[in-house]
Amino acid sequence: MKRPEQPRVPSSNDEWAGGVFELPSLSVGGKPTDTSCAIWVDAATGAVLGATIEAAGHRGLLRALLLECMARPKVGPPRAPARLRVPTREAALVVSGVRPGLSVAVGAVPEVDDAFRSLSAHLGLTRHDDPTQAGTISGE
Repeated sequence: MKRPEQPRVPSSNDEWAGGVFELPSLSVGGKPTDTSCAIWVDAATGAVLGATIEAAGHRGLLRALLLECMARPKVGPPRAPARLRVPTREAALVVSGVRPGLSVAVGAVPEVDDAFRSLSAHLGLTRHDDPTQAGTISGE
């Protein structure tokens, strides 16, 4: 499978934080479907640069969304971050190599957790269903 082409965008000094969350089963076409939500956030401002919900098991979800955010972020002009921060080593492996010289660190991503809680509230998930409360945050 061919990977999406790297967007031609200018570099920035930004740090972006990203993560993937497993969602409770959602009804798609009348059938319960396990889904995942990927989110990228500008670490300095907390602005959500992009979010997507896809069928669970999409191995490259975080990477695909990163490329989309670089080319068409929800906030600000197209750009590539200087640094990425993700919650797990597995997520770091998924996004590494997206752009030469891009630094990828593993660490806490409270900005992403906050964005996910906000999205969860918007979707009407209860605290019991909130993966950040249940400890089921995944790296991808």
